[in-house]
This record gives sequence, C-alpha cells and structure tokens, in this order.
Amino acid sequence: MSSHTQGEYSKPWTTRGTSHIGRGLSAVRKLALECSSQLCALHDEANVAGTSQDGLQMRRNLHLCSRTCVGACEAAKNAIVPHLRQEGGDFTRQASYFICCASEMVKEMRRCETLENSFPLGDRAINFEQIAQVEEMLETLENLITVHFNTLGSSPTQRVAPRPRRLANCRVSCACTKLKTSYA
Repeated sequence: MSSHTQGEYSKPWTTRGTSHIGRGLSAVRKLALECSSQLCALHDEANVAGTSQDGLQMRRNLHLCSRTCVGACEAAKNAIVPHLRQEGGDFTRQASYFICCASEMVKEMRRCETLENSFPLGDRAINFEQIAQVEEMLETLENLITVHFNTLGSSPTQRVAPRPRRLANCRVSCACTKLKTSYA
C-alpha cells in the first residue's frame, strides 16, 4: 500500500466520528489535508491497475484506500458543516480546498471503476455506493455554502443587483497597438 495512507489521521474512521467538530479551523485544515493525502494514496493505487503489479492484494489495497477516502471525506464534512457561519477567509479557503479534493476524489473513483471494468480481477474494489456517497457529501456541502453566501448580510426582501462591469480604459482602436507580435 502507498505511503500516503500512513498519516496522522489514517486511523479507522469509525473510532473518530465527529470528535473534531469542536476543534475549529485547525481540525478542518488537518482533515482537508488528510482528504488530499488519501486522494494521493488512491491515485497511486489506481495507477497500478492493469499493470504487471496488479493482483488481488493490490485490489484489496485499492478497496481499503477507497474506504479510507470516503471516511476522510465524511470526517471533513462533519467538521466543516458546523463552521459554515464563520466568515473568515481562511475557513472559506479550507472549505474550498476540501470541495476540490472531494470532487477530484469522485473523478479518481470513477477512473478506478473504469479501470476495474477494463481489467476485471476478483471482487470490485470501488463500488457505486462509495462514489454516490462522496457525490452526495459534495453536493450537500456545495448547497450549504451556496445558501450561506447568498443569504449572508442581506434580507430576503432585498434584491441583489450585479455590479456594472468596468471597462479598463481600453478602446477597440488601440487594442491592436498593445499586441506584441513579430512577423520578421
């Protein structure tokens, strides 16, 4: 198995539950980084599928990595959701980082599923339920964040008007003079 799965938060997720919720931003940061680490481990294991190193043990490792990825996403989501009302830029950055990791995890799990279809070997390491679970977490979190930022600081009766776009003092006639091209 890949060295990425031996991190600080690689313990079984069933024993950890939501104990990180009260720890704030540092827990969110650590859990988002753990999601990234587990994504790397899944990617490393998936790259072996269909090669000469592919075998039953590798598929078991792939299954373990995928389960750990889902657990890491679940733990991070449980830590992020209670803090959605925070308006700090660092928290928003960590939540965005987690969303990116989770969406990449879905892509990687789909890639693993395709590789398993192309190179069948024993039981399936990635199942549709795992992919659906991460997609559901991702959709829930994206919806909560969208609702939070759409309702932030405005009353429901106020209508949000978009800002007019500013032209950067550029005229169409002078656009060609700013191009640096050489025909020599």
